[in-house]
Amino acid sequence: MQIAYENTDEDAVAWNYVRLTKTAAGRKAQKNLRVALTLSQILIGVIGYLLFCLLVGLSVNLSLLVLCAGLAGALGYGAQTLQFRRVIRRQVKPLKKNGYFTQFLGPKQVTISPEGIQTFWPEGHFLRRWSSLIRVEDAEDHLLFVYGDVDFSIIPKRAFRDAVHQQEFLVSVERFRAGAGAIDTGGALPLSGSVSAPWWRNRYTTDTQEEPLNVRRGYSQE
Repeated sequence: MQIAYENTDEDAVAWNYVRLTKTAAGRKAQKNLRVALTLSQILIGVIGYLLFCLLVGLSVNLSLLVLCAGLAGALGYGAQTLQFRRVIRRQVKPLKKNGYFTQFLGPKQVTISPEGIQTFWPEGHFLRRWSSLIRVEDAEDHLLFVYGDVDFSIIPKRAFRDAVHQQEFLVSVERFRAGAGAIDTGGALPLSGSVSAPWWRNRYTTDTQEEPLNVRRGYSQE
């Protein structure tokens, strides 16, 4: 079975959203960032109250100090939540400028067969064995193919003619995986010690059909 589509900047934004919300490493990084920003907002609230007391000549009230700190922290955390998607979108611009999405953006052709999932783009192709696929998830306007903690790919749902076509694709994926003896582990993304790169960060030519390189070089090992 074969599908064709073209990845756009919006797909890059969707990929970044998945990276930060669907992977253990991304969620941990976001949690640490939110904690740091919230603590900084609390500190600003404390300093602001102390300066106010100093300027107007009031004595420091511990209850008011705690209240100001709590309000500042709550407002800061709320603002982060509201701005999250905007931040994700802003992050894509420098990543794109640095060439991170060079192979991700543009036309793609995906073929699934008993051998695995093969992705073609103008400069090359990449084969994923079924044994490397952990599971497939729904990710709003995309299908998410999970291979590891930070190793995944997405396919836009617009690549399919309709819902029936999409379901046929997913049924074929499960059939091929079952035939290859792959098992869906389910649950959270694995917390492995390896660091893997997305498939478009690998360099493959059109006349090769290599497997991902060794983990030590930053690639998953299938």
